[in-house]
Amino acid sequence: GDAADQELLNKTRINRASYLIGVVGDDGVNAEIAVNAETLSQSRKEGTLTCIIHVFDDQLWRLLRQKELHTNSTSRFRLELFNIFDRGAHLMVQDNPPWVDLDPGCAPQILVVGLGKMGQRVIVEAARGWQVNREDPSLKISFTLVDIEAEKKLSLLLNQHPRLEKLATFTTLDMDILSGEFDRLGERFLQDGSCQLELCY
Repeated sequence: GDAADQELLNKTRINRASYLIGVVGDDGVNAEIAVNAETLSQSRKEGTLTCIIHVFDDQLWRLLRQKELHTNSTSRFRLELFNIFDRGAHLMVQDNPPWVDLDPGCAPQILVVGLGKMGQRVIVEAARGWQVNREDPSLKISFTLVDIEAEKKLSLLLNQHPRLEKLATFTTLDMDILSGEFDRLGERFLQDGSCQLELCY
């Protein structure tokens, strides 16, 4: 059934549950689940329902984050938000930073293959990390982006995060990763027998 439906949630005996985890592939549905669960939790006789939901959209994240912060900790309902792409990208860049061991006055050259939700978040996290770690504010981190619709997806990303253009330069390669052209991609980054990339995500 529809997990956002109050009647169905009630049938699951949600008033006896300790946790509700919303990981439907739609932010709006996950948010509706949380709102309806909070309404039903008002009639709880004991215990607290912790509602953990996945949210990807930045605007919805901010709106729900305000609700999360203002939820009364003594109430019968507690909201927690998470984003697997945001957290995963943060850990990936934190554990594999491209600016380590760079020569002074140099900016990292990075290859990102795939511009899905994870790839886009990796770009944002790497650019933010470079902003904090660079010694020369004029140096921009350099990305080469490979995706079957790389240019189109980069344009959408820059619309959402216009500050990226002040931190980074971009080269897009519209390329199918199953193609022979992709098999020869490494040749683009070889110069005098050495690789010009700091890192590939």
